Amino acid sequence: MMEVPFELYVAFRYLLAKRKQALLSVITLISTLGVIVGVMAVVIALALMTGLQQELRDRILGSQAHVYVWKPAGITDYQAEADTLLQLPNVAGAAPAILGKAVITAAREVGFVTVKGIDPSLEPGVTDLGRAITKGSVAALTTPNDDGSLGGIILGKDLAAQLAVDVGDSVTLLTPEGTLTPMGAIPRRARLRVVGMFSLGFYEFDAQYGFVTIDVAKRLFNKDTIDLIQLRLDDIWTAPRVSQAISETFGSTYLAQDWVDMNKSLFSALWLEKVAVSLAIGLIVMVAALNIVA
Repeated sequence: MMEVPFELYVAFRYLLAKRKQALLSVITLISTLGVIVGVMAVVIALALMTGLQQELRDRILGSQAHVYVWKPAGITDYQAEADTLLQLPNVAGAAPAILGKAVITAAREVGFVTVKGIDPSLEPGVTDLGRAITKGSVAALTTPNDDGSLGGIILGKDLAAQLAVDVGDSVTLLTPEGTLTPMGAIPRRARLRVVGMFSLGFYEFDAQYGFVTIDVAKRLFNKDTIDLIQLRLDDIWTAPRVSQAISETFGSTYLAQDWVDMNKSLFSALWLEKVAVSLAIGLIVMVAALNIVA
């Protein structure tokens, strides 16, 4: 006769009732199934929430740099500043950027756009813009235009759909940094050619952002300096430490902000939701377990 392990013997002894106690056996089986389903629900819920949080983090970090560095007085020589910041531990890439707001028009459609001036050769090293291009290319931003436009622009696919434009079409940008006249300030007006479209998988960027070269951004917003330097790290979790090291190493003339600090409220909300779901399903498991004990 085959010997039954002690653990199985104890389990069968308490799970399988005698013939006169069949009802008790059914109740025990139902309670056991309740615990199994409850534990399975906890595992699935935690897996889904963790996957959602990771997917959201990957999309945010694909569209943003890990650390942003700027100087109150502005950055004049961004190549020298980038070379200096690249000497810091964990820094794998650096690229300049200029940010500004504008009204964008195409035919009869009007929208608002956040214009980001970039160096086309350096930007793919700090964001996923190069891999997110669906039409055209980042390099097309530096292609000379023969149609009299100021330069090229790469639009998010949702913004391009809103304006009903495609690669090769022209759009017009109106910026508040205009010319001062006796009649007041006149907004600066510039015509750009759409040279590409991107899809970063993040609606905030796909529906609101447009990329131009540094030179075009300087003329659009009447700037002589760079707004900030973007940094890419080899380990995303070192961003707070690198951000703090920048201020400690270079002094108060440098200000830094990392992706963790910038998205703190979003990930705090996701963490609270994850805890709440776990507690709610955990109560179900606890009640089922108490039924078995009873």
